[in-house]
Amino acid sequence: MLFLGKKDNITNIESSASKVTIFFQNKALIDINSIKKIKYITGMMINNNKITLIVGEYALSIANELRKRFDLS
Repeated sequence: MLFLGKKDNITNIESSASKVTIFFQNKALIDINSIKKIKYITGMMINNNKITLIVGEYALSIANELRKRFDLS
């Protein structure tokens, strides 16, 4: 996901039943407006080092795919 910056910007990815939390190093590399347009994201919270995406039942699948793409498995 280019919206999260390059691979070295992402430090960890966690998931719960309905949320995916992505930890990052540089908030300036996060493209918030593009993330808001993604179909399955129904809500979002962001602070200085993490973004939490509300994605419903797709949370685990999305988190696993992101872990693969960012080599965090």
